[in-house]
Amino acid sequence: MRAGVLLSGDPVRDLTAYLDALVSFLAHSLAGAAYRALIGEAQHDTAVAALLSSGDILGESAARVVEPALGAGDSELSVEQATALLVGPPFFHILSGRSVESVDTRRLAEEFTRVLGVR
Repeated sequence: MRAGVLLSGDPVRDLTAYLDALVSFLAHSLAGAAYRALIGEAQHDTAVAALLSSGDILGESAARVVEPALGAGDSELSVEQATALLVGPPFFHILSGRSVESVDTRRLAEEFTRVLGVR
């Protein structure tokens, strides 16, 4: 997934826009459906698992909005830890078959900035 998100300088706004794009990708696009299928297949196919572990497309796309938020906060999380914290909840929500409409991206972004101690 490419994060076609232009940064505004407002961490909550930027993180919300990223999460909106992520949810749309995972829940509504053919590429997102294929990605979800690969994640499932990787649970029992070592070749698929190796393919997925060779690159972290969600982490790489999220890093674009996570790094500025980390810089504005007082967290000691690494970029990798912070991106997992950001993308984990919506990713789990969608993969577990819950309604996409109940993913509150704004609230997730607000909570994320609180965890990071963004000023």
